[in-house]
Amino acid sequence: MPELTQIRDLAATRPRGPVLSVLLRTDLRDPRNVNGANAWRIELRNGLREIRAHLPEDRDERAAFERAAQEMETWAAWAGGLSPHVRGRGLARFIAPQNGLDRAYTLQLPLEETVVVWNRRPYVLPLLAIADRGRPAGIVAIDQERVRLVSWADGSAVEPENATFELWRGRWTDYAAYADGNSQRAQQTGRHPEAFEDRERVHREVSLAEAAVAVGERARELEWARLLLVGDAALVARFEQALPVAAARLVAGRMPARLAELPMAEIAARAEPLLDELWRAEARDLTKRAHALACADEGAVVGIQATARALTESRVERLLVDPACIVPAELAHDGPVVDMLDGAPPTFAAERAAELALATGAAVTTLSRADGGEEGLSVTGGMAALLRH
Repeated sequence: MPELTQIRDLAATRPRGPVLSVLLRTDLRDPRNVNGANAWRIELRNGLREIRAHLPEDRDERAAFERAAQEMETWAAWAGGLSPHVRGRGLARFIAPQNGLDRAYTLQLPLEETVVVWNRRPYVLPLLAIADRGRPAGIVAIDQERVRLVSWADGSAVEPENATFELWRGRWTDYAAYADGNSQRAQQTGRHPEAFEDRERVHREVSLAEAAVAVGERARELEWARLLLVGDAALVARFEQALPVAAARLVAGRMPARLAELPMAEIAARAEPLLDELWRAEARDLTKRAHALACADEGAVVGIQATARALTESRVERLLVDPACIVPAELAHDGPVVDMLDGAPPTFAAERAAELALATGAAVTTLSRADGGEEGLSVTGGMAALLRH
């Protein structure tokens, strides 16, 4: 998965001649890709056929497209023979045959759909959508014995060093060392078990608060953008209450499940669907916030015309855009809209807006109307922006 700086560099590329951008949804969780069906290869062929049917008569451009298309089909055939683990859940490649540009990426989060584009710039909007969805998250699994951390980003999970806080010892350790157990602790319960359990219960409450403070520090060290708290609801509530203010603000959601003893990969797999839904909920909330602020004329704009003007004036902090938004005919000659499109057709409104946002240091969140419903970007004309102070 490319980092945001790589996507920004790709978006800023101005090659000599058009670029063939291919982004393939290879995710095996898509029913169309199971049992060797590989629908993404059919979608690639269909996309290339559609472009071929609308190419200009320019002989050089047609020849350049055919070279790039042949290379893409060869690459797709090779990728089709890879194991799903190596192939990932998405593939992206950008080829400018007249300029030597050739970049390829494996994605561990699925694209919304396969995209095939022939244009004078790389088509980066789907990569931006995945980068936003894949922002680093800390999965914090809590139970009566331990607090365990899993780092998740861009669809991949790792267990940080010293990822388990033992509540009965009040210290961090590697999960493997923790799982080996402690024979002395088992022996301690042999005499006066009730008194021991009472002392241990009090000790655990103190250690839970200590763990919350420690997790706040780890969240800062690991640069997590959000936290998902997993465990019994009452236990999670006590843990969250003890979190430092900065870490508490990162809490994006809570998951009532007992996962702390599971393998790291299974914890991540169980948490990922909720992380994805939390991202969509956050995008909807940002859209509602932009709409409310724009209505009050305070720090936001909505609609293609106002957003284009803010983008061209470098006033945007975060762009909110529906990938399917199209510039309507009545705005086709509006100055800021024309500047934003920079010669692209009206159907490229979202892509050009995202490129301009990247160039001016703004963040980008995409939200389709299907995801947003009545609360989504459909009420803003497909585009909105939170402005810099």
